Amino acid sequence: MIDLFFEGGPVYMGILTIILTVLVAVFLYAISKKSDFSFFIKQIGLLGLVVGVLGQLQGLYQMLDAVQSLESVSPAMLAGGLKVSLISTFYGFIIFLTGIIFKIIHKRQVGA
Repeated sequence: MIDLFFEGGPVYMGILTIILTVLVAVFLYAISKKSDFSFFIKQIGLLGLVVGVLGQLQGLYQMLDAVQSLESVSPAMLAGGLKVSLISTFYGFIIFLTGIIFKIIHKRQVGA
């Protein structure tokens, strides 16, 4: 798991981990206070998805820049670069799904 964190790029993966931590904290606060924070929960989850896609785009840009500087690239090397660029997007999507699940649970708890 830690290998994936560093492969996905510690900057974006670190930002995504902070977003996930904030999401969980807002969810727990909203449940404890019984107030309607469902909009914020959804928006924080969406922020995770957007940051994950941004991390993927930066990874693809770096990969294509490296491919451009080489004379020949094997399909395995290209596939490996694409695979690594998807790690931050997967993490962002997991955060987004967690936000949606938290929103559903929160709506049922608050009764809104």
